[in-house]
Amino acid sequence: MLTAYFDESGHENRNAVVVAGFIGDDEQWKECAEHWRVALGPNRKWLHMKDLRWRMERTEKLLARLGPIPHECGLTAVLAVLRVNDYYDLVAGTPAERMTKGYYFCLISIFDALVKNTPKNEAIRLVFEEQNEYEIRASGFFEANKHHQTATGEQKFRSIEYIAKDSSILTQPSDYLAFAALQRYRDPQSRKAKWCASILENTRPAFGVVHDGEGLRNVIKRTLKQFPEYAKRIEPNDKVG
Repeated sequence: MLTAYFDESGHENRNAVVVAGFIGDDEQWKECAEHWRVALGPNRKWLHMKDLRWRMERTEKLLARLGPIPHECGLTAVLAVLRVNDYYDLVAGTPAERMTKGYYFCLISIFDALVKNTPKNEAIRLVFEEQNEYEIRASGFFEANKHHQTATGEQKFRSIEYIAKDSSILTQPSDYLAFAALQRYRDPQSRKAKWCASILENTRPAFGVVHDGEGLRNVIKRTLKQFPEYAKRIEPNDKVG
């Protein structure tokens, strides 16, 4: 059994969106948690990327200590990155707009990457922090992928769980990874991107996808052509079911 912890970054806008995390077995996660606690230091229990003070030297040193830990413990990075503005003009003001949020496309890519890149004999447990806006759709993707099986005929995706924020230290590496990937995608020369670089310097090959905008546009065009009812622009007085 492998466990994957995921977090997201940038989902609240139409620019870059990232869903990212790490996957590994129980021993690897246990080792990661132990080293992570030590690297945080005695006065810090949690890492919240958005709350860090980005002009403080201690922030740079903290991130440099933490970044290599998941890789050194044998965990594998998994991520999906895209830019909503690459296709937003095709869906703006239509029923399809709600169905093509960047977070959803990233999740689809994550499930696909896990099937293609994890050992055939390993089942997978998925863990996300509570995210009320997307939990229903994420559970739907889980149900849609139940047909995948391990080499022994068991269900590949064993469970999907949503845990309260700060209820597990094991979500923190994923928060860091998602934030770092977003900063590098936005501006690799920014201070935040440079200070977060250590968690992106894999010692083990990562897997997933950084989406090409044209590829997403083609997928959406084909889908809207097949289901034209989702492409109809919604007028102000129209009712949306």
